[in-house]
Parts: sequence; structure tokens; C-alpha cells
Amino acid sequence: MSVSSTLGDDDCSLLVPRRPSLVRSPLRRLVAVGVVALYVCVGLFVIDSVALLNAVSWGRAAHFVATTDTNATTAVASDDDNQVDEFDDDDALDDVLAPPASDTVAIVAYVPGTKPEYIGQANHLLFASWNYSCHHVNRTTRNRTDLVFFAHASILDELPPTCRRLKLATYAVDKHQRIVKDQCYVIEHSPPTDDFWHRNKFMHSLTYLAIPAHRPLLASYARLLRTDLDCAITPAFLTYRPDKFVVGKGGYMYDETKPQLLQLVRDLNLTHQGLFNIGSTWFGNATLILDLIPHMLDVAKFILTSPVYGVEKGWPLWHVPVTSMYAGEITVNHFVPAANLLINDETFDVNAVDGTAIATLYHIHCWPSVYQGYFDKWAFKRGEYTTEKYPRASLDTSIVRDYIMTMALYESPVVVDPTPSSIDNVAVVAYVADTKAVLHATKMLWASWDNARRKVTTKRPRADLIFFIAPSVVGRMPPSCVRLDPAHPAFMVSDVLHHIDDQCVVIVYPPPIVDGVAPDASRDTFWDGHAFMHNTTYLAEPMYRSLLTSYKRLLRTDVDCAITPAFLTTAAATHLVVGTGQTMVEPTHSELLHVASLVNLTHRGRVNLGSTWFGNATLIVDLVPHILDIAKVLMTSHDSYPLAAISTYASELALNHYLPNEAITIHDSRLDVPCMTDQPIDGVFHLHCWPDDAQSVLFDSLASRKDAYTTALLDPTVVRDYMLVLALHAD
Repeated sequence: MSVSSTLGDDDCSLLVPRRPSLVRSPLRRLVAVGVVALYVCVGLFVIDSVALLNAVSWGRAAHFVATTDTNATTAVASDDDNQVDEFDDDDALDDVLAPPASDTVAIVAYVPGTKPEYIGQANHLLFASWNYSCHHVNRTTRNRTDLVFFAHASILDELPPTCRRLKLATYAVDKHQRIVKDQCYVIEHSPPTDDFWHRNKFMHSLTYLAIPAHRPLLASYARLLRTDLDCAITPAFLTYRPDKFVVGKGGYMYDETKPQLLQLVRDLNLTHQGLFNIGSTWFGNATLILDLIPHMLDVAKFILTSPVYGVEKGWPLWHVPVTSMYAGEITVNHFVPAANLLINDETFDVNAVDGTAIATLYHIHCWPSVYQGYFDKWAFKRGEYTTEKYPRASLDTSIVRDYIMTMALYESPVVVDPTPSSIDNVAVVAYVADTKAVLHATKMLWASWDNARRKVTTKRPRADLIFFIAPSVVGRMPPSCVRLDPAHPAFMVSDVLHHIDDQCVVIVYPPPIVDGVAPDASRDTFWDGHAFMHNTTYLAEPMYRSLLTSYKRLLRTDVDCAITPAFLTTAAATHLVVGTGQTMVEPTHSELLHVASLVNLTHRGRVNLGSTWFGNATLIVDLVPHILDIAKVLMTSHDSYPLAAISTYASELALNHYLPNEAITIHDSRLDVPCMTDQPIDGVFHLHCWPDDAQSVLFDSLASRKDAYTTALLDPTVVRDYMLVLALHAD
């Protein structure tokens, strides 16, 4: 594995020299001797550097950190017929005019298919600024600078049409090296469903750099600029050729974070040079960057799988979602000497709201904070910036904020307005109240959802899992679950509506109060003092309505439950399907009929309705406020009811009153099936570990005996063993 000469000794040139020509005079011979000496110097250093990167001991990390997922490392670009070959028009041949350039640069970024905002940033910020810069700097004063998007298959057609779609499997790097004009390329890269890095999707912005099929193209450049999508380059970048490895400055490191990160470094037997807050923007020798990334992924995998470092401790103490930043800092500190590193926060990752002149800046970053002035990427996402508000003549492209606004509004060749998905989509929703609930939520509900979506990959709707969770335990949920804050100014329903992959989402509930201000003044705070009802009240929160009703169907369930693969293929019901409850006895039934008569509700004789509901999302969300109104009546007028059963009783009264018989089905053979039965799972959609007959306690005791219940002894085609396999052996 070769390493960039940017790691070279002080006596060696930091750039690889060109090949010398034949020598025919004493003076030329002298020059030749000098050049040969330079080659020897560089060569010796490269050998030492290879030894550093290949032979360095990773200590304990070697025992815990697996290499990059095999599926990911062997992936190649799709050979879709709609893609365009690298030389598919006459103009392309005109570009092959010169020998390989000495210092070509590629700006590289990954465009996921999860949120429309990423497509907008790729088009209106990164592409727009690259295109603008290339047309404003004389080509004779610089070398070629390409823009290379690696993009999910679902959004290839939404990137600029002027970017060539490449098929890497048939790509000729030698021809590519001879192209003179700046090029934009789009290469399909879709992480597989079982990709390890789905547990931290931010890592996908890096993992493509470690795929062997991508290396020949990327290594053919002299330098790479690895950047995020919410960034822009300036014309000055095209002539910037530093003699060091350059990184921007991050915003993740605080004094509270350092002790944990330095302990991690010691546990990995690595070296930290005291260089903190290494940014996500890297610019330097292409081979060096490509060689660093696998080590960075090793560190990240160690963090995410560690029982110590994979635990969320809150921002800024230790925030697992920024694992890529922690791993990047550790890797750069260990492999890149401080003398060869420039942490450049003055000209890289410059804030987009800045009023600084762009002439001496190279790279601009739209930081995630919320700003009063422009350019604020969240305001751009919400569509608040228009050409009417910001006429081009009013913008001064010589300063940062106006330059970015010009790129966003005027320099992109495409305006992308993704249409809502017409595919049926489902969300499984549940509330996680405490530590015990976390155990059930992860070992039962999450494990069964993850298993089902991996088993059934086609001919089914997208199926998301949404946990509404108490603040005290939010850090204990699976790291692959995305933290979502519907109160954040950046949140848009389209973030969820347009993604194509199944997704696990975690939302803190009740919504946290920030600086004494509630995020939603319209919410009913009555239930904040009655936490036993939180397993229902979240469905009535005004701030969550747009998210929940963006799905066609909801499965409202408890956490001591599981779904089966068959659930994902069940036909869309035109009515509400409920399971059977376990709380109704005759004295209670008579009392509920009496309550119904007192408050003028109609009871149609449907009794013992379960807490599991499956049906139209809007219908379910509309029913819940009525349930809560009835629950208040039960709590204030009939205090003899057990609190844990209030929501069940209120639900029965509401469903009987508001839904005619033909609009509801009680499905006790498909939903809320007891988890300790030997029933085949083929025709079952949903399992419930009921508390009666100590079933839940029994299951918990069995599910702690991994040594006694090996996979060889369990039959996952029957309910009881299926549940034990999930609880004991699911990843």
C-alpha cells in the first residue's frame, strides 16, 4: 500500500516530481544527479511510510475491530442501461488532448437517497460552486479539477444532467488521466441493506472511499478534496496547492469530550498528538486519503460496537452520531505527523453566514446551527430564499454569504422538486418508558423489525420503526436508530417521506423544554403528570401529527411485542384491525357500559379490545384525542380503576362509539398472539408477551439463558422459539 509523500521528511520535496528527460550536457547531467537524489529521498520515505501504515500495531483494536463489510468492499457500480459511458459523445473525444496532468484534483462527496435536502445541497451548493469556479478561473493557470458524486441509485437522475454517469466496471483510467477539461461524474453507490454502517448512516459519507472498485479512479488524481454536501468551493480553491495535508476545523470537541476520546486512544494503543477538532473536510494527496480511510473505519467500528464507547452520553460529553469525527481525529493524529498537517479554519469550513471576502477563502460550510442572517441552510431547505427576495443584482459575490446565496439561487442547472412517494408505507410506533422497556424494545420489537426487513426485501411497503422515548434512556437505543427532533427548525416531513430504505427513528418524549420554553405551546400538559398514559398520548401531540400522518398505515404497539416477516407483506386493510386485550372481566364490562351511558357514548358490544392497532394512520391519530378525553373522565370520576388499564378502557369506549362494526376487525389469531405458544409464525403478524400468568417474567428469565438456548436447539418457525432467537441471538 503506497502512501503520499506529503508525509515526507523535511529534507524531501512534498510533491512527487515529474519524470526527467534524457540528459545530453554536463549541466543537464548535474541536474539529473540532483533529480535522482531527490527520487531516492522520496523513495526511502515512501518505504518508511508504508511500514508505518502497514506494520503499526493496532493493539487491542485488532481483537475487536472487524474490517470493512465484505459486501461493501466488493460492491461495484450498477451497470444500468440508463447510465452513460465515459466517452459517449463527440465532445468527450475532444477532451483527450494532452498527456496526464501533473496535479489533478477531485472533489468527492456522497449523495444518499434518504433526504431531499441532500440532493438540493449537491445541486445548488457543491455542484453550483464548482461549475461557477471552473468558468471563472483561466484554465491555463491551473490544473484540472473534477467533481465526483457517489450517489444512491434512487436519486441518480436528480443530479445535474451535465454530470457524466460512469460505469466503473468498464472504465478506462488511462483515458481518464488524459482528459484536460474539468469533469463532473456521477457514480452509483448504494449500500446494501445489511451494511454494518446503517447503524450510523453518517459513515456512508466516508465508506465509499474504502471500496476497492472505486480506488483506481480516485487514485488516478494527485489530490482529493473530501467534503460534505452542504459546502461550496470558491474560485481560489482551483489554484490552491498546499504542501501539507489540510483539514478544516470541526465543531464536535469540547473540554468535556477530551478525556473520553484520549482514553479511547489509549485503549486502542494509538498515538494522539494533541491535535483536536479535526474537521470533516480533508484535502491532500489522494493515495494518502484513500489509505487513511480504512483505518478510520476500523476506529469507528470499534466505537460503535464497544459497550463503553458505543453508549450515548449526550452532547457534548460523548455523542455517538459524530463517531465519524472522533474516528477521523484519532486516525489523523496517529498517522499524520503534526509538521505535515494544517488545521485550516481560516480558509476551509468557513461559516456560510460570514461576511468575509472570498478571494482568500477556499471552502465554505453551511454549519448546522440556526442563524438569524443568511446563508442559513435550514431556511434554504424550507424554501425561504427566493429570487424575488434576493435579486441577483443585489448580491455581492465577493463576500461569503452573498456568494453562497448566488450559488443556491442562480448557478444550479436543475431545480429538483421530488414528488411524494406513491408506495405504500408503514410505521411501527411505540413508547419506551424506562430501562426495562429499553430491554424489551431492543430485544423484542427492534430485533424483530430488523429481522423481518432483512428477510423480506422485495414486494412490500417501506416499514419504519419509530420509538418515542423518555429522555432518561434515549442513549440506550440501538445506534442505527436515527435521532429525530420534530421541533428543530430544520425538520421537514419530507425528510421521512422521501427516503426509500426502512429506517428506525428515535424521538424524545415528552418534548424537552429548552431555556424554559416548551417547543409547542399548544400541547396538553395535563398528561405530563400522568406518565402511565404516555404510551398513548404521544399520538395526540400536534407537533408529531404531520410526521405520523405522512405514513399510510400505523401499527401502534407496546414494546414487549414483536412483528414477524409476514407482517411486512400483509395486504393494506381498509379498516382498523385490533388485537384482543387481557384486562376485561364482567364487573369491569358492566361498569364501562355505565360510564358510556353517563357521557352519551354508544357501546356496540365489542369488548376486550387490545392495545395493538393497525390501520389508516390518519384514522388512528384522529381517534387518540377522543380516547384521552374519555381517559380524563375515567380518572376524575372513577378512581377505582387501575391506572395501567385506563388507556385500554378508554380505547374500548372510543372505538365502540366512533367506529361502526364494519370499520373494525378484532384479529386475535394474527395480532397480540401470546409469545410463549408453539403456534407457527407463518400466519402470525404480531406477538405479545402478556403479563398474565407471569408470561412476560417467564420470557425474561428464559431470554437471559443464552447458553441453555442455542440456535441449534431453537426452531424459529414457531412463536416461542422465534422470540427466544431474537432475544438471545439477534445482533
